[in-house]
Amino acid sequence: EIDNSPTKSTRKAHNRAASHLPALSKEDAQYVDATWKCIVKCIIELDSRDLTYLSLSNVPFVTFPALTTLDAHFCSQLRLICRENMVVSLLKSAAELEEYARAEEHACAVLIYLLSWAYTAYEMNPPVFPHMIPLSAYPLDYRPPEVDCPPWGRKVTEVLNIIAANKHSSYLEGSSSPNVIGSNFKLCHVSVKSVVDAFQSQIDEEQVARLQRKNVQVMDRLAKVQAHKRQSTLILRDSYGVKFLSTKAADTLYEKIMQCQGTLSFHSNAAHVSGMHGEETEIPHLNQQNIVPLLSCSILISGTTPGTLYLTAYHVIIFTQYIPLLSTIRGGARCHIFMLAEVEIAENQSNIGLPNSLCLRIQSTPDNEEKNIGDFSFLPSVGSRRFQVFFDTIKAVNSEHPDTLKFSSKGGLLYMYEDQVNDSSKYNKRDVRRRNNDLIDASEKENDDTYSHFNVRSSRSESDDSIDPMSALNENIRESN
Repeated sequence: EIDNSPTKSTRKAHNRAASHLPALSKEDAQYVDATWKCIVKCIIELDSRDLTYLSLSNVPFVTFPALTTLDAHFCSQLRLICRENMVVSLLKSAAELEEYARAEEHACAVLIYLLSWAYTAYEMNPPVFPHMIPLSAYPLDYRPPEVDCPPWGRKVTEVLNIIAANKHSSYLEGSSSPNVIGSNFKLCHVSVKSVVDAFQSQIDEEQVARLQRKNVQVMDRLAKVQAHKRQSTLILRDSYGVKFLSTKAADTLYEKIMQCQGTLSFHSNAAHVSGMHGEETEIPHLNQQNIVPLLSCSILISGTTPGTLYLTAYHVIIFTQYIPLLSTIRGGARCHIFMLAEVEIAENQSNIGLPNSLCLRIQSTPDNEEKNIGDFSFLPSVGSRRFQVFFDTIKAVNSEHPDTLKFSSKGGLLYMYEDQVNDSSKYNKRDVRRRNNDLIDASEKENDDTYSHFNVRSSRSESDDSIDPMSALNENIRESN
């Protein structure tokens, strides 16, 4: 005998379908039956008054004594559908603008985070980050058409008047003769389409106005971020001779470079010189005023050679030691200087589970394409991705024209910088560092435990009461990692 009883899987499928389709559910059967009776009565009533869609086959559209027309409820539904489409399109366009603005704000957050250690080491107050204005504070240059011509607006009202005046046959179909009337179904389709197009035309004006307001907000945010990045960098760059600790740090770095003249290598598009002595080759901007360190971090070159990297407003300075313990005796210390405007940094993808290293190379030009200038592959202690963002930001600020950002006395587009009085006596460095740390997304932070084997804290003599800003800068960065 064949067992026709439903299997367990069949019963589950039936129960699943019943949960989604009320007609298959025993509990909802009575409600479905009552609802269907009501729907049938509504259809019969509409058909008796020639108000169904099929009645257009024998009843003229919007022609007396027929009642088939575009009523207020149907027009409201058309307007609601058009507005929903506008909102979806507006959110998509605004998301693209937001993505670009957030990328710039993230780069600014990385800059603030890494520069905070220099400001702390030099005992300087960083600039206050400007206040971001919400979108609702920006003016919306738009007046709803329903205000001037209620309840639908001028364009929709004109189309409805044309349809109601029985001029739709020639106007909507583009016929040259007003007596030519197409089928009622076609006239109904063209009439509804004309109303939808009128609604869409009015809503497009609102969409353009709202998108322009969003664009103004994004441009204002970008202007604030760019101005803050520039101001944060220039304060440190121009602090030589103004702040004691930054001046001492620049003098210490310059003295360290001069001690390595015999093993100094200058890499540039115009020249590649090794073993400089005296005044043989002049390095642009290489003086105490222009080498205030913006960032100092330990690096590991090619996975084997430890070193220290100093990033200034104009140079990338790398000190390496082939034999760290005997470098001072045998001259193992070397100094490599790159012009910041002539180098680029790219991330090397690692296939063995190690952190990605960075490759520092000189940008190719027609003059140096045939020159063999080696690349530097290194791992920075502050994180590869974070260092790359910081490097690109400093390079962009350095190459920016001074007159690019010009703001009024009250700020940018909408009072970018409010008139704030910064009381230095109430300045709390710990709160600023905590605020800057919060700007960095936790997902972007890299695991820096790999570099712990070459982040060795330099010992200082207890009898020396003076503060070494270079050591303080390195120590702050190591403690943060």
